[in-house]
Amino acid sequence: MHHASVDVEVKFRDFTALSRWVGGHVANTEGFRVSNVEWSLTVTRREKLLKEARTRAVHDAVTRAQQYADALGLGGIRPVAVADAGMLGSRAGDGSQAAYMRMAAVGGAGGGEIAELVPEHIEGGGDG
Repeated sequence: MHHASVDVEVKFRDFTALSRWVGGHVANTEGFRVSNVEWSLTVTRREKLLKEARTRAVHDAVTRAQQYADALGLGGIRPVAVADAGMLGSRAGDGSQAAYMRMAAVGGAGGGEIAELVPEHIEGGGDG
């Protein structure tokens, strides 16, 4: 008894066409087996998605920072720096990819105080 295998690399942009191609071979080719499907994005699509994600992250960070500033009565905020955790001397230098912003309070009592908002990890306690 002999066994043989062949590696074939096929690229698809259309998931329906991929499904049809694999389904046709599984149904019509004795011994045909798919051992791996690797998903990847084109460079253009990856860059577009990264831009959208970063834009949403910054908007979210500004919104949350303004809510914190409002709760503290600090007035409007203005972003003064944006970085991944640990890049601006954050205490959250654990390698996480969470971004944070340093915000300057605008129009508050002191007219330019810096409010550094850095999320900390929440550790579970016994009482929830």
